[in-house]
Amino acid sequence: MSSATGILEVFELAADGWSLGLAPSSGAIVWCAYEQSEILRRTKLQSNWRQDPFSFSCFPLAPYSNRIRDGRFEFDGKTVRIEPNAPGHAHPLHGTAWRGEWSLSSQSENAAMLDYVHHAGKAWPWSFSLAQKIVIENDALSIRLMLRNTSGEAMPAGLGFHPYFSNPQAARLRFAAEGLWLPDEAGLPETWRALGGEFDFSGGRSLKDVSIDHCFTGWRGKAQIGWRDRPFGVEITADPAMGFVVVYVSEEEDCFCFEPVSQMNDALNWANRREDTGLRVLEPGEEWPVEMRMRVFKTAEKIKWEE
Repeated sequence: MSSATGILEVFELAADGWSLGLAPSSGAIVWCAYEQSEILRRTKLQSNWRQDPFSFSCFPLAPYSNRIRDGRFEFDGKTVRIEPNAPGHAHPLHGTAWRGEWSLSSQSENAAMLDYVHHAGKAWPWSFSLAQKIVIENDALSIRLMLRNTSGEAMPAGLGFHPYFSNPQAARLRFAAEGLWLPDEAGLPETWRALGGEFDFSGGRSLKDVSIDHCFTGWRGKAQIGWRDRPFGVEITADPAMGFVVVYVSEEEDCFCFEPVSQMNDALNWANRREDTGLRVLEPGEEWPVEMRMRVFKTAEKIKWEE
């Protein structure tokens, strides 16, 4: 276990070649490496201030993912309004758990259990609890979420994972999907189109000089990432409920995101127009578990490098 860094206490999980830094009070991963090679972008830890969640290596998304247009939607005959929750962002995004206070309920050398409790308020008008279990097992890292509606009425819900992977200029990504949403200037979904052309990653594509921030639909639940500068890659798998994925590449930040999520962006508004948004409704007391796994493999097994 490591010592505290400023006010952000960080613990290390290490087993089977994996090394993972965990900030329990934020419910976030701050580094993740395998055999000393960075898989996720390492957080630049600062002292004497509360860490900006956007700088973390990975954090959970709950009780919704991505943005809610204008912080407003209709549910069960009522108009719900949510305040913006991140500086510089006009639309609330990523839910409440990523900016909330977490507690560490158990830990070992290769596993940790974290808990988050949300009380109904302006950030989200329903109460819920979220448990996060992070486990290193052999060649894989798993992150499991359990969302429970603790309010007295039905609650709309969405879950997701937001990992920031390292070094897009040396990375190659492969995954299959059915289509994607083309966003408007605010980054919110505007037009759906079938997969093809520059957005088709089914055969594997280099991320060098790629610029993208899109939500893909009909994700098949499996993806592979390889890097030119390391002898292994990572296979990402997730539960069937995670039928969407957001792909974001930032050359400026030297990272890229592959985010398995259960719903399309702005699902809370699109659910009144479509039945394929992924939006789920939890009854009082109902629980919903999801999981994402990252398994390492020898690069030659999955990735063929092409220019």
